[in-house]
Parts: sequence; structure tokens; C-alpha cells
Amino acid sequence: MRTLKVSAKGWIKGILFNVATRCGMWKFFTRKVKPPKILMYHRLADSKIIPGISSANFEAHLQHLIKYYQVVPVEEIIAGANSKGEYANKVALTFDDGYVDFYEKAWPLLRKYNVPATVYITTEFVEQKQWMWPDKVRVMLNATSLTKVNIPHVGTLHLSEENFEKNWHCISDHCLTLQESERDSFLQDLIVLLDVTISDFPISDFSALTWQQLHEMEKEGLDIGSHTVTHPILTRIDDKQLKNELLESKRVIESHIATEIHGICYPNGMPNDVSDAVTKVAKECGYQYGLIAYTDNVDKNNKLKTNRIPAAENTAAFAFSLLA
Repeated sequence: MRTLKVSAKGWIKGILFNVATRCGMWKFFTRKVKPPKILMYHRLADSKIIPGISSANFEAHLQHLIKYYQVVPVEEIIAGANSKGEYANKVALTFDDGYVDFYEKAWPLLRKYNVPATVYITTEFVEQKQWMWPDKVRVMLNATSLTKVNIPHVGTLHLSEENFEKNWHCISDHCLTLQESERDSFLQDLIVLLDVTISDFPISDFSALTWQQLHEMEKEGLDIGSHTVTHPILTRIDDKQLKNELLESKRVIESHIATEIHGICYPNGMPNDVSDAVTKVAKECGYQYGLIAYTDNVDKNNKLKTNRIPAAENTAAFAFSLLA
């Protein structure tokens, strides 16, 4: 019943959006002053096993944004967080992790429409030293020839194509409860359970930007921030590693692009992942702002916990999310 209600709601929004944009009435919805918003993207992808937004839908997002909003650098929104007038109806675009499809697909469109953006990179991912672990799970599930598997602490999974996302969520949800070393051990055991072989470094569909690409884009106007060294849940590591994740990633990026890094995007970024202790260390490491991945119960005066909204794939849902 809930699925039907959600589907019906989305269908109605789609009709309203199409009618309102075609007859020129959407400007009526955006006329009232809206607080600035920071959009969260990850990947542009057209694959069944890679979560992301298609290039066509991302271009539709950009067309909508430049028609109805002021698209500005994220630091402009951070700087004017408490202003009610000058910074109204502004939107900023952010991308997490640093996948190569940002260079191949997103950046050409951002330049085409002259839209600024910030990408937050995980430095060891960019240096080709590690997988992003959720990707490794996806590759395992796609590679296995098994039809069923029993995974300790997860349960029995039926490995059909239609269950792919459900199975990925079951495994990933368990991984998020583990300490980093426990998670790595669990994933090694999973390789054996699924009877697959995984390369030491990410395969092409899951690879990262290179420093050369980042340097090229930075010269063309791209803003770059930190997403830590290895992408851990920052509340689940000790104080020494926490400081290293925040400070070393900043240092490495600055050494490559010769520009001071002001922003940290916290991995996962949910309430239990970003404590006061984490933001305190972020401030001590020289970050001027920090980005989270939720909107509820956020202190708007705390720049080290600046909220974002996820960018919906569907253009109508995307447009309505900006009206909230």
C-alpha cells in the first residue's frame, strides 16, 4: 500500500511539473524566496549495477537550475548561511568520492552550462590504492554464479538479478555496523563465500579521477575538497586516525593542486557518523566548513555541519525537492 501511495504521489508530481513548466507557471512556485540549498551527487552512470544519475537527467537538472535558480559555488552559500536576502534562491552542486565519470560525463556538462561545482575526493582512492568498499560488494554480487548464499550475520540471500539492490543493501547495512578492520575481514570472507575473484584495484567502471584530471579541471574552475584519506566512518576510528584522515587528506590535495582546501565532506555523513568530536578535529585541521548528508535537526549556525539534499534522478522529484 505504501509503495502505491509513493508511486501515485510521484505520478501526480510529474504531471504538475510537466504542465507548470510547459505553460510557464513554474516560476510562480520559485518566486517565493527559498533558503539556499546544497545538492549532493555521487555518480553519473547508466549501468544496472552502478547507482547514479544518467547523463541525460543530469543535463535536465542543469537546465532547470539555470532557468529558475542562481547556481553558485558552495563556499558562497557557506559564507552567507545566515543571510535572508542576498543569498536566497541559490543552489550549489557537490559530488562525493571522486569517480572518473565526473571528468568524463559531469564536467563537460557543467562547463557547457557554465555551472560551478565542488568535488570531494578520497585521496587513497584517487591514488589507486583502494576500492570504495560498497563498489567491491557490487562487483562481487555481479560476478558470482551462485543462486543462493548464507552469509553470517546477514542471512540467506537469493542471488537473482531482481534482488541485486536488495542484497547489496543487506550486505552494506551490515558493513556499516562494523569497525574498519572487521569490515575488511568480512569482505575477504565474502569473496570466498560468493566464489569470486576480485582485483586488488578498482576495475574501470569503478575507478577514480587522476591527479592530472583534477589539476586540469581545477585550472578550468573546479573547486576541490576533502573526503578523507580512506573513507572511514569517522566516529568509529581512534583519535590518532581521525586526525590523520582529516589532516593528511587536506595536505595531500594541497600538495597536488597548490590551492588551500577549505571544505571536508564527511564519509557517509549521517547523524551517527559526525559527532562534535569529529567537527572539533576538523576545525583544528583548518577546515572552514563540513558537509553532512541529512537535513533534520541541523544547527544552521554550525558551518562544520552544513546540510545537503540528495539530488533525485527524476527531474520532477528533483524540482519539487528544491521547493521544500
